[in-house]
Amino acid sequence: MAEKLLLLDDLDEPDAKAISHVEQVLLQLDSFDPTLEHSRYPIRNDGSETLASLPRVRLRRFHESMERVAHFLDACDIKLREGINTRAEIEEAFRCGYEYE
Repeated sequence: MAEKLLLLDDLDEPDAKAISHVEQVLLQLDSFDPTLEHSRYPIRNDGSETLASLPRVRLRRFHESMERVAHFLDACDIKLREGINTRAEIEEAFRCGYEYE
């Protein structure tokens, strides 16, 4: 939990809302299929149907929600990569600036 709080410390309100939305979607998916097996296999080993208790899924809404989650995660990936690259460039610049020939 401490790691999550550190990541959220410098976020503004829109970022916090986006994280809350992503978290809600992922928690809802986890409640339907915590092992991620039922969404992949329509029949269990005992012959019963998987996700039989799942209410009707509105595919368009599901697709739009998953698209938003994917875009959010892509944006996080880009931000992290840029931060890593920027740090590497700064460290390289300092190394080059302090090397004596």
